[in-house]
Amino acid sequence: MNKPAAIRQAVVLAAGPGKRLEPFSLTRPKCALPLANRPMVRLAVESLVEAGVEDILIVVGDGAELLKEALGPQPEGVKITYLHQAKAAGPIHAVLEARDRLAGEFLILCADCFVPPEMITETAELLGETNCTCATATGVCDLPLYHYQAECDNTGRLTQLKQVQIERQRTETNILTGLAAARKDVLEHMLKFAAGRQEDDWEAFFGYLAAKADVRVTSSDLKFAHVDYLWELWEGDHPVIRDYLFEKTASYISPKAKIADGAKIEGHHVIEDDVVIESGAFIKDSWLGRGTKVFGNSHVGRCIIGHDCKIGPLATVEESTFPADSSVGKFVNCWGVTALGRVGFGHPCHVSGLWDEGTGATACCSTSERRGLTERIVGADGKVTHRSDVIKVRTCGELISSGLDSVSCFVGRDVTLTIGVKIMPGRIIGPESFIGPNVVVGHDVPANTYLTLKQDLDSRPADFIRRE
Repeated sequence: MNKPAAIRQAVVLAAGPGKRLEPFSLTRPKCALPLANRPMVRLAVESLVEAGVEDILIVVGDGAELLKEALGPQPEGVKITYLHQAKAAGPIHAVLEARDRLAGEFLILCADCFVPPEMITETAELLGETNCTCATATGVCDLPLYHYQAECDNTGRLTQLKQVQIERQRTETNILTGLAAARKDVLEHMLKFAAGRQEDDWEAFFGYLAAKADVRVTSSDLKFAHVDYLWELWEGDHPVIRDYLFEKTASYISPKAKIADGAKIEGHHVIEDDVVIESGAFIKDSWLGRGTKVFGNSHVGRCIIGHDCKIGPLATVEESTFPADSSVGKFVNCWGVTALGRVGFGHPCHVSGLWDEGTGATACCSTSERRGLTERIVGADGKVTHRSDVIKVRTCGELISSGLDSVSCFVGRDVTLTIGVKIMPGRIIGPESFIGPNVVVGHDVPANTYLTLKQDLDSRPADFIRRE
């Protein structure tokens, strides 16, 4: 059980539209997108409630009703108030929307940053133990691209934020999260910082504040997940959130589950009501929602599967997340699939990547995660490994490096993939597109596109064929 934080009030920042997450943020606000089958805003509220917060102010923007729907019922004993930010001008402007309702000490949490409740408690305690104006949380991060590392003096006071580039899943510590604990006088600094700015920035504010006031930094060894780019939405729920959910949930098999004698279950698992697992199936470190069926000789490992899904037979699903009513057909191989809504894969697909609701792939579709030249690396022990080029992904109209040499595809809502489609690494397929048979998707596909091959046949008399 997490020790309750001393601070009872929090501001949750959930107004950002998430343009860098298009096409997935085109149909709902960024913080309504799910990680491990739970909307980001719900994960943020759950962490705060578990840390003892009782009064939560959620700053919302466009699509507020969708965000409220994603959050679901209000937790018992917790007051939730929604504040509307007319223009998404950044996180500091968003906090200022709540300034008339804040009293004493309060927490700030960006809803697109998952932090465990223990980190919230650490940050609140640091503020209480010192006379600082603000305490900000740092943690362990191995997601790629640009992040900010906190540098402190020997008292733990923030001196500067240094930008670091994390490539190829390199783990870094003291990375700034989207969590802070503050006293009310920080609002005066926020007003001065935001004045005259059309749009502000979280990291820039804390760099500014460190020069004006006493800002302390936690040195947590806890992992967090921050979602700013498409590949972080794909990888953001593996393994940080999944491991967190499993740590707080004991292994459990419902007495209403039907498990055949020839099935095998290992590791940490949650098997809900009316789950059916047929003979020959192997389940390891996975969560199976109610009514899900795993057919014979299928393998499910380190997955979170929603209710009423169908897996197999003879399917392999690893390191993946599927929401309710999804289906994985016969001989399908899913390795690293993150589905944001109901999807279906026909046999025998071999797929990974980020897939939106209503997407379907028929027979023999596949994805690739690596491209370009491959570097051969010989270690000191003589072991040989290979590494390919870092993959670029188009974000807000610009092709940028992901910092990863393994990135799969990003498939928008209601896309249809027909037989034999192959998607190259880092490619984006816009919503409501149709990809015809045997197309190799080597470039991004705009929304509402019908993409097919033109067949060029060479037809001639067969007289030239030698006959014995």
